[in-house]
Amino acid sequence: MGLRTRPFLRLGDRRTNSIGWTADVTHERDTRDQQPADTSVSVGAGLRAVRRIDQAVIAATPIDQRLVQRLIEAGSGTGSCTVSWIRTPAGGGSPEGLHTHPVDQIFYVLAGLMTIEIHGVREDVGAGSLVVFPAGVPHRNWNDGAEPTIHLAINAPAPPPDVPFIRRADATES
Repeated sequence: MGLRTRPFLRLGDRRTNSIGWTADVTHERDTRDQQPADTSVSVGAGLRAVRRIDQAVIAATPIDQRLVQRLIEAGSGTGSCTVSWIRTPAGGGSPEGLHTHPVDQIFYVLAGLMTIEIHGVREDVGAGSLVVFPAGVPHRNWNDGAEPTIHLAINAPAPPPDVPFIRRADATES
């Protein structure tokens, strides 16, 4: 399982690798298309039964940078939801600030302590917590701690491709 190298990618680039993983470049060194061979069972048109986090990318990305690995998204064989693995560094948070989505967004916190705000109410949530942001409800999240937070972000149903996924909200909406 050797890794292939790719030329330097710019922020905002979009890449698809040989097994159909698509990633947006959210940090300066992008190695997300260097996935190990995927030998999991195919369960339909391009959908693999097992999706793995790319540990090489995690190791190669500085701990002070936000990292997003998209596990399920449009074009990956399912249209019912999207799932991303997200690491937020200490002091980081929602790049959009207070915002809404046209679909429900669910976070499952895997590590660290995340602060969330929903309807103007703040709460600290740790590993093992499930957070639900209903569609259209202003919310945000950030990391006030000293260690990174890691969470899964699940959007259901899958966001419509013709509707902006994020809409900034002003403070009066919370």
